[in-house]
Amino acid sequence: CVQACSPRASTRCARRYFFLSPDHHYIPKSTDRAELRPLRRMLPSYARHPAPALQASLLPRYCAIFCLEHPLRKPVSFVVMTNAFAAANVIHERFDLKGSTVNRWASAREKAKGSRATLKDSDWAASRSLHVTHETARSLLRQAGRDARFLCENRIMD
Repeated sequence: CVQACSPRASTRCARRYFFLSPDHHYIPKSTDRAELRPLRRMLPSYARHPAPALQASLLPRYCAIFCLEHPLRKPVSFVVMTNAFAAANVIHERFDLKGSTVNRWASAREKAKGSRATLKDSDWAASRSLHVTHETARSLLRQAGRDARFLCENRIMD
């Protein structure tokens, strides 16, 4: 059983839907064939990825891919991921960080949502900094390197 979050339109004007399980541990998200192709291609390697590496990974944790079919509508594909932020703590701000500040500001309409807004990279860079210990920074950089190698090996990124 899932609770619907507010659906958001993608940049291609197709409707995209995000949901949360009642315990907030799982996020089903609608997707299209173009997004599914690389995921399906890397699944065998993803499944063989060593468990400790995957536990420390900064990559999404995929649990399922499925398609809903209805005789009167086009099929809709979904991926299910675990929610990295499912915790007892309240989330006060949300950021959709892609690692680039090019055209990465939240719109005025999005910012008007207040604490429910999803801000972007440039919003973070203009107002925040992240302070971590040297050991945490080294650990994050090592893991980012392992994740990047995994993505390169699976032709997801160069």
